[in-house]
Amino acid sequence: MTKRRATEDANSSDEEESYEHSIPVLIFLPVLPLKNRSIALEALVQWERRRSEYEAKMKAHCRSSGDNYDHVTQVRSTRICSRRSAL
Repeated sequence: MTKRRATEDANSSDEEESYEHSIPVLIFLPVLPLKNRSIALEALVQWERRRSEYEAKMKAHCRSSGDNYDHVTQVRSTRICSRRSAL
């Protein structure tokens, strides 16, 4: 009986190795907006650089998917600009 079990185990492992997934899996990685953690000048300059890279990625994504950039991004920048102009 032990030989029979060994051959069954060998056959089942061959079947598992030859099995391939037939359904493609989409991988979705969202592009998250940046968060500013410091108000030091160096950190702000670095954040501004990374922010422009983020905006370029989002614009490219919107061009390829057909979405409207203004609808995809948040409207926080207009509130920040209005606060700066009020100061």
